[in-house]
Amino acid sequence: MKKIGMIHEGRRRQHILKWGVFEDVELYGLLKSEFEDSRQF
Repeated sequence: MKKIGMIHEGRRRQHILKWGVFEDVELYGLLKSEFEDSRQF
């Protein structure tokens, strides 16, 4: 995700139940303005 310009915004600890085990979920984001700026070359 970082390779395409997204920024790590946080982690939800033990957020999802997968095969009987709670797992963390990593959150990444990109603002529209950041995306548009990255497309200009």
